[in-house]
Amino acid sequence: MRSFRILAAACTLAALAFTGVGNAQQTDDETKPINVDLRKQTGRIRPLHDVHSGPLAVRGSVDLTEQYRELGFHYIRTHDTPWVYEAAGDMHVIFRDFSADPDDPKNYDFSKTDRYIQSLVDLKAEIIFRIGESAELTKVKYYSHPPADYDKWAKVAVNIVRHYNEGWADGHRFGIRYWEVWNEPDVPNFWSGTAEQYYRLYATTATALKRYDATLKVGGPALASNDQFLKDFLAYNKQRGVPIDFVSWHNYGTRPFLVARRADHIRALTDSGGYPKAEIHLNEWNYFPGDWNRMHVEPLYTQQIFERIHGLEGAAYAGAMLTFLQDSKVDVANYYTGTAFFWGMYDNHGVPYKNFYPFRAFRWMLDTPLRVQADGAETSDEASFAVLAGLAEDRKSASVMISNQVSNHSAYTIALKNVPWKGATSAAIYRIDASHNLEQTETRSLKAGELLTITNVAAPSVTLVKLRAQ
Repeated sequence: MRSFRILAAACTLAALAFTGVGNAQQTDDETKPINVDLRKQTGRIRPLHDVHSGPLAVRGSVDLTEQYRELGFHYIRTHDTPWVYEAAGDMHVIFRDFSADPDDPKNYDFSKTDRYIQSLVDLKAEIIFRIGESAELTKVKYYSHPPADYDKWAKVAVNIVRHYNEGWADGHRFGIRYWEVWNEPDVPNFWSGTAEQYYRLYATTATALKRYDATLKVGGPALASNDQFLKDFLAYNKQRGVPIDFVSWHNYGTRPFLVARRADHIRALTDSGGYPKAEIHLNEWNYFPGDWNRMHVEPLYTQQIFERIHGLEGAAYAGAMLTFLQDSKVDVANYYTGTAFFWGMYDNHGVPYKNFYPFRAFRWMLDTPLRVQADGAETSDEASFAVLAGLAEDRKSASVMISNQVSNHSAYTIALKNVPWKGATSAAIYRIDASHNLEQTETRSLKAGELLTITNVAAPSVTLVKLRAQ
């Protein structure tokens, strides 16, 4: 999570795009032709719709477990747990007195963190456990400092792993594989120390964790934006033979296709830095059309920005992001956040915002997982338009998701080629727009070779079409 962004001026390629996405004027009623070839398979649709934060929210009074199950998340990252649940997950919460003996189980309090982690285990999701501290947006920072003793801090980290994986301190055998060291150390709100102090913390901790269990996947640095920080992080650890199993980074912007390009850039930096086998985790992303320096300083401005994030702009951005990431070098992607939170998908009562619905639409796309050729994507400063199409394993149904984030198109004509079934096609149309939350609005019957024309789809909007033999 990011606020008071000191490094905002250096924020990745995504920041190059203008921020008035949702205010783009539709200047005409241009109809967009889209061609979908159901015979030309281009791979599989990758389930990159994972999230950050678990289902327990508002101090546990809101439980989104069933909603999480519906969306079928594979990876869930645990950073910033106290913002949505209660005092849990952070190093100072689990090991309250740093002067205490780290080998004595009595000096640990896992009670609240256990319940939170159990909610993720119950979902059968892969957990990415961030070891460190959550965001501190106050002027005084209490926990975002380098430890007084790096070796002791690493020993505590090992004992946290032991608690969750081998039952230490009345613990569990959850088999958590992914362990991330800290969050956004290139931003002062998260790390008061120097860059080299973070590199040392990572190296000390990763070495200790891999010595304890070589099968663990240890990574970082959960980069906010600073490429030089990442280059030096890789070099520092490569020189010392320290393992990095995944490189994590974050992006908040307005143009999802630029985020996909940045993913390839992060992959290239990681390879050239000596870690070609490391996974690439985009484990925080969201739509952000504002000014970091005004966030949480000007209340009305902050409210307006989050209304856009939760609304149609954020929904269209998410749909386009889930599409453009398909062709990127990202291995894991986690939306910030999936829970009831001002960055999340739900309000404090557990009611979904608009930005929840593209994730539901994408989950439905995974029922037709054989990705097929679909043209029509637009990637420029003036347009962001994404098309994703899939075919079911049994070739008896297909689906198309169109995310119109920014364009002049208010109608589409979809041409279906090489339909694998005979006879007419039933096309069920679902919409995410000002009036609809992925409700089915109509069903069409298409003769072989007939175009499917869909109107009233001006940006920002998401349209899902389910196809099957009639």
